[in-house]
Amino acid sequence: MPRKYDINIEGEIGYWITGESVRAAMQPYAEREIKVRISSLGGSLSDGLDVCTLFRAHSNVTAYLNGMVASAATIIAMGARRIVMAPEAVVLVHNASSFLFHYEHVQKEDIDDKHEELKQLNEMLTTFDKVIAEIYSKRTGKSVEEMEKLMKEERWLTAQEALEYGLVDEIDNYEDTTTPETGMTAMVTAMCNAHGLPAPPLNIVSEPTIIERVLAKFGIGKAANKSTTENNCLIMDKTTHPDLLNALGVDKMEANEKGVMLSNAQAEMLNKALAEASKEKTRAEDLEKEVKELQAKIEAMKEEAKAVANADGAETGKVNDTAVNKGEDSVAKAAAVAKAQLEKIKGLL
Repeated sequence: MPRKYDINIEGEIGYWITGESVRAAMQPYAEREIKVRISSLGGSLSDGLDVCTLFRAHSNVTAYLNGMVASAATIIAMGARRIVMAPEAVVLVHNASSFLFHYEHVQKEDIDDKHEELKQLNEMLTTFDKVIAEIYSKRTGKSVEEMEKLMKEERWLTAQEALEYGLVDEIDNYEDTTTPETGMTAMVTAMCNAHGLPAPPLNIVSEPTIIERVLAKFGIGKAANKSTTENNCLIMDKTTHPDLLNALGVDKMEANEKGVMLSNAQAEMLNKALAEASKEKTRAEDLEKEVKELQAKIEAMKEEAKAVANADGAETGKVNDTAVNKGEDSVAKAAAVAKAQLEKIKGLL
C-alpha cells in the first residue's frame, strides 16, 4: 500500500524549506508521529540545524530518504527518531563550505585583508565541521574522528553503506507517494505563511478548522452519515442539507469523516451566506426586543384603563375605555406584525 507523508522536504534548504516553515507545518501533528519525506541536495546549514532540533524535540518523527539526499538535508534527517532509506536512494555527507570571492587584480593591502578574512573563515568552518561530525557521531555511535574522515571524503553512499555506517536505521522498499491533503499542500501553505505570503489557489485541501465550523453551523456532524457509499463518502443532497447546498449553489456534494472539499468560489458563497445569516440573526434579536416593548405598552395601557375607570364615573370610564381599547388595538397590531416578521426570520436561521 502506498505510504502517505505528513511533510515533504524537497528542493533547497533555506529557500523554501526553512526552520520557520517546517515548524508551522509540524503544528497539527504535535501529539502523534510525523512521517517526513526527504529528497533534497541540501542548502543552508542554519536551517538544517534548526529543523534537526525541531524533529528531535518532537521525539516522534520518522524520516524517509528518497532520491539524492545530501548536505543539510542529511543533518535534518539526523533529528528523526527513525530513518528509513529507499534501496535506490543515495546520501552524501561533507564538510561545511562557504562562498569565497576571488580578486582578479590585487595589491598588498588586499592580500593582507584577504588573509585575515580567510583565517576567520577557516576557524568558522572548522567549528561547523566539528558540530556536524558530532551530530553524525551521536546518531551512528561512531567516533567524531571517523565521521570527520567520512565527511572529508565527500562521496555518495548507497543505502547499504549508509546502513552500515549507522546513518539510517532501515532500508525499505515501498511505493513512494505524497498525499496532497497532508503533504504538498500543507507544506506549501506553511511555507507561504512563514514568509508572509498568501497560499497559492490549490483546490486540493481546505483547512479542517474552517470545515468543522462550517459543518457545525449547518448542523452537520460526524454522526450525520445518512447516506454512505462504498468509499465511505457521505452524499449530501437538498433533501438532507438544503440550506448548505443552496448557499453553495449546488445540488449535491460528497463528504467523508474528514470533512468536505470546497472550491474558492464555494467558500466565498458560503461566507456570504453566513454573513447574511448573522445579519438576519441581529435583526431577529431587534424585532424580539420590539415585540416585548409593544407587549409591555399593551399591559401599561390596560392598567391605565383600569385606573381611569375607578377614578371617573361610569360614562366617562366608557369613553376612556374606548380610547384605551383603540390604543391597545393599534399597539397589538404592531406587535403582531413584528412577531410575524420575527418568526419568519427565525425560520431562515
